[in-house]
Amino acid sequence: MSGPEVSSPLQGRREGRIEIVTLNRPAQRNAMSAALVDELIAVISAVENDPDVGALVLVGAGAGFCAGSDLGGLAAMDTAARRGFEAASGRVARLIAQSPKPILAAAHGFAIGGGLTPAAACDIVLTEPNAKWSLPEVPVGLFPAWGLDVVVRRVGVPVARRLAWGIDTLSGREAHALGLADEIVEGNVLSVAMERQGDLWAALGAGACCKALLLDLL
Repeated sequence: MSGPEVSSPLQGRREGRIEIVTLNRPAQRNAMSAALVDELIAVISAVENDPDVGALVLVGAGAGFCAGSDLGGLAAMDTAARRGFEAASGRVARLIAQSPKPILAAAHGFAIGGGLTPAAACDIVLTEPNAKWSLPEVPVGLFPAWGLDVVVRRVGVPVARRLAWGIDTLSGREAHALGLADEIVEGNVLSVAMERQGDLWAALGAGACCKALLLDLL
């Protein structure tokens, strides 16, 4: 179910040079509302231009990372509004993938539909062994409208096709084996994510320049 936002759909805090951004709609399984998408675009854009931020960690509040688009919110949109929402959601994945600063996803519980694609766009993805990864849109008559390019880059066309058609639902271990996730975490995903992001920033030094160079080569 969708309803008015009773608090900000995102929460942010900073530890050192790492910005932690929490998808904060736990009662809706962190489903992506128009407000959440707009705030996420604003935060990622701000981080990109903030010299005091070296890296960013995305995490979900409550039981999981993100269950995809808010279907209740989509149902209430007219065609123009829905087109705008899908375009903005696609921009989230592109901003993550193209950001010059390292972005890490701490994906516990589930990363489903429009929650899988922004996670896959991140530079490093941590997940739990039993987390659920899927793109369930096609079997219910919808279409995964954005972000498939980042899935293809991670797992290749054959695996991405099976995911996009809703054939396969992956555990965290399976997602890791296929390259959709980079590391399996037995324990607190966010704590490990902070360690990894700190190590990554320390190793890269001028991290933004290193990532930008890699993006130019791909």
